[in-house]
Amino acid sequence: PRVYVGNARTRILLQTDADLDCAQGFEIVVQRPDGSTMTWPATRDGASSVIYYDTDASTLDQAGPWVLQARLLFGPGEHIDGASTVLMVRAAFG
Repeated sequence: PRVYVGNARTRILLQTDADLDCAQGFEIVVQRPDGSTMTWPATRDGASSVIYYDTDASTLDQAGPWVLQARLLFGPGEHIDGASTVLMVRAAFG
């Protein structure tokens, strides 16, 4: 399915291929099309190795490639980042 600027309730799923039982928390590190970065809090999808974040209408506010990385948190300053993947967000009516 296509993703558009302003889409709400879009579930962003990232497959980690890691054992998530040892992690204390999860994030998705994001680079927006303009080069700025942000971090989304993520949730584990059941007992799987997938984490996700649900968008609201203000989350995906730029058209273009969004670079996403899963981040597993283990303690203060300790984390592991996964491989980057690209989510293409299209302009409304694009």
